[in-house]
Amino acid sequence: MLKRIQRIQNIGKFADCNTAGCEFADNTIIFGYNTHGKSTLTAILRSLQTGNNNILIGRKTFGATGSKKVEIDFDENTVNEKHIFQNKVWNKANPNILIFDSKFITENVFEGEGITFDQQKNMNTIIIGKYGSDLNEEVGKLQKQCDDYENSKRSKSLEFSRHFPNVDLDKFNAIKQDVDIDKKLKEKDKEIKFEKDKEEIKTLVKSHIQTITSIDFSTKSTLQKSLDVKQQEIEDHIKSHFENEENAQNFLNDGLSFLKAKQIDGKNRSCVFCGQELGVNAEKLIDIYSDFFKGGYKELQGEISVAIDSFKRVNIEALVTKIASDLKTRDLDIGLTDEKVSEIKELKISFESELDKKRDLNYSVIFTDFDKLKIEIDRIKGELEEIERERLNIVSPKSLLDLEKEKQVLEVNQKRFNQAWVTFCSDVADIETKAKATRKLRDDKRKELEVYSTSIFDTHKKTINEFCGTMCADFEIEDFKPLKKIVGQDERIFAIKFFGSHKISINENNDNTPSFRNTMSESDKRLLAFAFFLSMLANDKELDKKIIVLDDPMSSFDSERRRKTIQLITDVSCKYKDSNGLEKIVCPIQKIILTHDDRFAKELLRLMTSASTLKIEEYVDAGNKRSRIVHSDFLKDFPDDEIIDKIEKLKQILDKRQFTVSFETDCRVVLENIFKRKYYFDLKDLIVDRKSIRSFVTKLKELSINDFNTDPKFNKFIRLCDDLNIELHDNGSSTTNGNKESILKDFFEDIKII
Repeated sequence: MLKRIQRIQNIGKFADCNTAGCEFADNTIIFGYNTHGKSTLTAILRSLQTGNNNILIGRKTFGATGSKKVEIDFDENTVNEKHIFQNKVWNKANPNILIFDSKFITENVFEGEGITFDQQKNMNTIIIGKYGSDLNEEVGKLQKQCDDYENSKRSKSLEFSRHFPNVDLDKFNAIKQDVDIDKKLKEKDKEIKFEKDKEEIKTLVKSHIQTITSIDFSTKSTLQKSLDVKQQEIEDHIKSHFENEENAQNFLNDGLSFLKAKQIDGKNRSCVFCGQELGVNAEKLIDIYSDFFKGGYKELQGEISVAIDSFKRVNIEALVTKIASDLKTRDLDIGLTDEKVSEIKELKISFESELDKKRDLNYSVIFTDFDKLKIEIDRIKGELEEIERERLNIVSPKSLLDLEKEKQVLEVNQKRFNQAWVTFCSDVADIETKAKATRKLRDDKRKELEVYSTSIFDTHKKTINEFCGTMCADFEIEDFKPLKKIVGQDERIFAIKFFGSHKISINENNDNTPSFRNTMSESDKRLLAFAFFLSMLANDKELDKKIIVLDDPMSSFDSERRRKTIQLITDVSCKYKDSNGLEKIVCPIQKIILTHDDRFAKELLRLMTSASTLKIEEYVDAGNKRSRIVHSDFLKDFPDDEIIDKIEKLKQILDKRQFTVSFETDCRVVLENIFKRKYYFDLKDLIVDRKSIRSFVTKLKELSINDFNTDPKFNKFIRLCDDLNIELHDNGSSTTNGNKESILKDFFEDIKII
């Protein structure tokens, strides 16, 4: 608890306030007139409570040049703890101080004619208390973590969007790996390329079909022909007997045409050139030549030669190679691999070798390779025709745009499982997992806070309304509930209901509608704020650790609320049941009440008989008004009857002959008071017109009351009025001490006469 304020230097009106010896008690009442320094003292305690040094830094003592300093002693478990404000900072704070003053009201309840949302947020914080605040703080931290995770995910999403425009990150993350993705992409590229080159391919395929169709395999029927002639013997004969082999056949053909036919009788014929008889061998040779020239050998040889040359001229290898190359360039496959082209080439070469044997017209060509070659060429032609028929001459089922989109999907799928994006998605999944767990924990804490807040608000609603009722308020609070949206400003934590049925809004601004600002008096508003504060204390289970400071709790209250307010301050406590169900009562460790109302101070003292009583008094130093804290005897400083007190002081002046002290005003006040009490109904009109003694005596003379119509009595009072300058204002004469003594004696005699 606070034991003493050792020193206050250069803060507000406390230029050099050394209050050593002014002990604070469990209950301490401090009296001070307005502007003397009560608010400054409260500000010092608030700065100490909050640790906010700026509260004191800005409170400059006018005319002071020194630095600010405060030194306060606290008794902490019988140990003296010094709290010092020096060099613009406290050495330590004391959070166990609770203050009710105008700042508490403006920060937490109302300001002027309205209640702001920020004030309701502060009130919400006060009502839910430390446990609720801890929960709320935990919710706030969890929300911050949720926001951080959300920001991390948003950052990841932005990074992702730069690489994958128009792709949803969650869907990307959920993609299943496709082991055939590379193959599918290649196939899709082929589809796209084919669609782009379709017209060109169509022309090319048509050309290849025409070219390959031009290969003439009908020569097989020609090449199958043969003649049974002894061609070798003819050639040997010509080589043996003719110098010029080129014309030999013509010569022999001419001679054979001149030769006579064979004789029936079998006689030998003669040579047409030399006349010699032709023998058996000659006749045999003539028969061979006859078969050669007369059997169409030469024509057949020419026909076969043409067929062979025609077949050999076709460069099947180049044609097939070109087809294979063109199709491969356009990603079309008809099985024309390099091996297949080589195979076709070998078949061609092999069959050409077979054709070389056909010089002998008697030779029967083996067509195995020829037939294989024809089968391959026919297959190639068939494949080309199928491509033309099935793919080139029909409308494509998918547009080029559709194919491009499908490719994009495949590319996204492929990139999803690149190591960089596998790591990326793993990070995103980790963020989401943590975010989900944090959101659940946050929601659980929110629910816990909501349940607790609702319960504690219900409790406070009951105690607030009880305090309002105790202080004779015509209203109570209604719809008291915790804020749910700390960032929104459309919620209100309570409404006010008058006379049990008329509910008014606390945020209505329409003058035509009853509301807080046009229905609540200043006294009502302050009463409501005080009820909030008392409820805060009544529900604080750690109240026994708290120092309660009340700065002018009765500044605007109606007089009929004074008695109950004093009782409520005196009886501040928190009643609750502990975990074992036992009822506990805890009271503040200390109460410090500051007031400018001497009657309020005295009545508090009657209930707090052991309270320490101090006052803040003002003095002048070098032309500047200063304040200091001193002891005060409220019974002497604030007597119950001011008139009796003034009479006592006047008697003391007379008895002690202290005529340097002014007494004229007090004499007038005492006389007026006595006349008003004794002759109120006779002097009522004059009292209303604020008249004084001279007028009172004149009126009583007119009414012939109590011998005031007699000259001795009337004149005695008129002379006293002259001496006291009552209703005269123009008496410029000075009065000696002897005359002052005489005047005071007459004053006391006149009191007896009245």
